[in-house]
Amino acid sequence: MAAKGPARKERIGVRVEGWFHDHWPAITNYAGTLALALAGVAGFLVADQPSKSSTAFIPWWPWSAATTTAALLAVGAVLVGAGLLGSIAAAKATNRLQADLDTASENLLVHATGIEAVLRAILVRICTDLSMYRDDTRASIYALDGAEFVLLARVSKSPTLKIGGRPTYPSDQGIIGLAWRHGRYSITGLEEERDAWERQAVSEYGIPPEIAATLRMQCRSIVGIRVDGAEPELHPLAIVIFESEAPRGVNGKTIDQILAARAWETLAAAVKNMQAEIEGIARVRGVLRTPSLGASQDRARARS
Repeated sequence: MAAKGPARKERIGVRVEGWFHDHWPAITNYAGTLALALAGVAGFLVADQPSKSSTAFIPWWPWSAATTTAALLAVGAVLVGAGLLGSIAAAKATNRLQADLDTASENLLVHATGIEAVLRAILVRICTDLSMYRDDTRASIYALDGAEFVLLARVSKSPTLKIGGRPTYPSDQGIIGLAWRHGRYSITGLEEERDAWERQAVSEYGIPPEIAATLRMQCRSIVGIRVDGAEPELHPLAIVIFESEAPRGVNGKTIDQILAARAWETLAAAVKNMQAEIEGIARVRGVLRTPSLGASQDRARARS
């Protein structure tokens, strides 16, 4: 018990030292400004009563008013100058750190292009083998970052459907959240009429009305399959969503067919082998709020 006191004092000392290290430019600036303000007061007194410039600034003060004014001016100038230099140095350090972070993020996103290409190729193979690589169907793979899913890759024969939409998707909305919680999930026979479809998305699947109104693809059937790691109860890795504009374009039987496909084994193995990279990409894209690079390129081509 006796050792707790010194240890606590040491922690407090470290915190105080860290706080001072982070804030010393502002502290010296404030101190310098105060010294200059006092120098101004002393200078005013000297100017107002020149005869007292050689007398004490304050009755108990050892220096004359003129000497005190000069000293305060000098100290104030030094402190303000030091604070300014410290602020410049801190700004440069911050800029360097931001530049390093930007470079690391850019490098990771460039690296993500290769990973995305691998995932897209495997998704295309799955869809092709199961006759789902069509203009009315798409497949997407997501990773979880905190409470949101981040799009990693998306494929469709339709140039419009494979364009990425929102950069992140809340984990408590739509089939993506249901499939993540249950491992597998399917929905068929969604409403055909657009207004009814949007109301159904809001009332049954928790999609906000303003989001439902902007969804490009009016999918009428969806299946979702979670990709698990070696310890599925502890760390699911990704979620793959297959969507179709046909009322039963994908269904429960589709899940069995996907899981039996050899390309699915390839996809699951790729996700497990690239787990760290995928988590890093999801984190960066979640922070930067950017869709997948391939989706961005598809969007640019669609506009041109």
